[in-house]
Amino acid sequence: MSIPRFFYQNTINNDSNILLPKNIILHSIQALRMKNGDPCILFNGNGIDYYCIIKIINNKIYATVKNFYQNKSELPGKIILVQAITVKNKMDLIVEKATELGVNKIIPLNSNRIIKKFNSEKSTKYVNHWKNIAISASEQCGRNQIMNIEYPISFHEFIKKENYDLLIICEPCSNNKMKDILYKYKNTNNINIAIIIGPEGGWTESEKLIAKTHNILDVNIGPRILRTETAGIVAITSILTILNWF
Repeated sequence: MSIPRFFYQNTINNDSNILLPKNIILHSIQALRMKNGDPCILFNGNGIDYYCIIKIINNKIYATVKNFYQNKSELPGKIILVQAITVKNKMDLIVEKATELGVNKIIPLNSNRIIKKFNSEKSTKYVNHWKNIAISASEQCGRNQIMNIEYPISFHEFIKKENYDLLIICEPCSNNKMKDILYKYKNTNNINIAIIIGPEGGWTESEKLIAKTHNILDVNIGPRILRTETAGIVAITSILTILNWF
């Protein structure tokens, strides 16, 4: 059985006794039925995993740090998933699987054909929800760094946002194949690749024009029309495979 891993957002020092917060206690003691002397791993996103032993003292639960080691689960480059917002359960799945696949950041996209637009209040609620999913997925899959999730923005806002080494948009009608676009980057590390995934209703003509105007490379990721929650997973996996990042 694998050792349970917990994200602890504060500083962790070697040989320290850490009083565990309520969220970890609920998970470790009540859900996993951990007891005095059981091992666990704490991490806080600094690239180091801390091997700890559970200690229960006067009804308080501590993790005593015994050892630490470098976590080498991150990708050699960065993949940014620009995902058109979809319904709640599908977006939850996308966040979970993107975390497991090593995505560095998700930028939720308020595209023209999404079912529900997000205002600032709703954005905060959902972004916090997605961040908790990313934390749980990192605990499960062995990642140390927590995937960043930004607040939803429009296509226009995204284009102005930042530069990438490679910016790709998935388009079923494209004649470009992922392997052809990525070939020159094969075995290359330390590059930033952003992959844009459209909504369930597809891109509007105005959005296609924006992509074309800004020289975003369109790519076809297969002969079948994929659901939006499937397309991102397939595109990310293709990038990892072609660039030998697995």
